[in-house]
Amino acid sequence: GEKMNCKRERNIKISILFAIYTLYAIVVLLSDWIDLCCYITGFPQASIVSRIIIVFICTLIVYSLRSKIEIICIKKSLTYWLGVSSIILLGIFKGIVPDTSADVMNYHLLAQSPGFMHNFSYNIAPGDFQLFGFALPDRMFYLPRILLGYRMGTIFGSIVLIIIYTQVYEIIKNLLDENIAIYWGKASGAWKHIAWLLTQEGILAFLVVMTHDVALQFGTYMVDLFGIPFALELLKILLFQDTEKRQNHVYAAFLCGMLFCMKMTNIVYVFPLLCIYLYRYRKQITIKDFAISFFTAVLPVCVYLIYNIAETGNPVFP
Repeated sequence: GEKMNCKRERNIKISILFAIYTLYAIVVLLSDWIDLCCYITGFPQASIVSRIIIVFICTLIVYSLRSKIEIICIKKSLTYWLGVSSIILLGIFKGIVPDTSADVMNYHLLAQSPGFMHNFSYNIAPGDFQLFGFALPDRMFYLPRILLGYRMGTIFGSIVLIIIYTQVYEIIKNLLDENIAIYWGKASGAWKHIAWLLTQEGILAFLVVMTHDVALQFGTYMVDLFGIPFALELLKILLFQDTEKRQNHVYAAFLCGMLFCMKMTNIVYVFPLLCIYLYRYRKQITIKDFAISFFTAVLPVCVYLIYNIAETGNPVFP
């Protein structure tokens, strides 16, 4: 008889680049959780034992989620790869000159170092209140800086931009109607070239991503872009997921939590995206879903809030 495919449907579809980026962020976040426990209890921080524990925990996470996550691969055009090459070359070129900006020298570099310390005693003068913020994005720069050196360590920011560029490329590719290609074939003269330009996802994505503010991020240790991949993943859910289909609300909450943890001011993006999500899936979300999702969303920032309470008595110092 005909064989039935009983494989359970996977409800989290992500690209390989975003999967690697998210896993790296989780590794850094787990490092901070373990280091905070060591800091409070007096054990050595950033030890080999703690890093082995992190590898073990991440292996368990990947293994437990293997049936719920599907890695998607969209065929990329030549213009996409030209865009990726341009971003890498710009990152390398700008990285030749070391980043000596005031914010980086005064607190971003201090926040990159793994572990926690009594910042009032050591770093409060140069770092001010910034050292009591969310250190996750700065911590993610630490490993590239150690491996590639101070100048080329900034290339990690360009890698994050490539992830953003890829996500925008995928969104545009899904939004462009097939009829546009038909209209392009019917165009003639100068309009044919304009129509071709408007159907090139790689070019359109590059124009969307490469704004003036983003261009200033090349060759720096600034972390303004690090939350955008999580915002774009949530946007993809809102744009392309069927509201009748059962959604993974915990995953959406995780995206919101990570977006906020990458920078506190990202709350201005979390709030509207979350409101739209809650409205779209209001018929699906149960009290249990809400409770688990809320815990998942606040978990990333709790490590820094707990540290602030231990140091200052105020979770959002100052």
